[in-house]
Amino acid sequence: MRRKHVHKYHKVELEGGYSVWACSYCNHYMPQHLERLIPGRQSLCWNCGETIVLNAMNMKYDKPTCEECAPNADKQVSQLVKQLETGKSIDEILALISDKSK
Repeated sequence: MRRKHVHKYHKVELEGGYSVWACSYCNHYMPQHLERLIPGRQSLCWNCGETIVLNAMNMKYDKPTCEECAPNADKQVSQLVKQLETGKSIDEILALISDKSK
């Protein structure tokens, strides 16, 4: 019987300059022509092991991480997006940012 698991995707460089997204636990990989199907799939964070949903932000890195483990710049962008989604204006968000930096 096949064992189920959440894939732990990472980008692997192949001969000829090609790269694919592959799972570190099994032989599963996504060929380059199917790479567009990866966003929205689950993966494990490479730092803490939590289950994450792959997206354009965390797929910038060869080893995707969750929002908490992401580099600081990515965290700031994610926080700004969340603020925008709450309906706050750009001016309100900029005011919040400037207050935090004081």
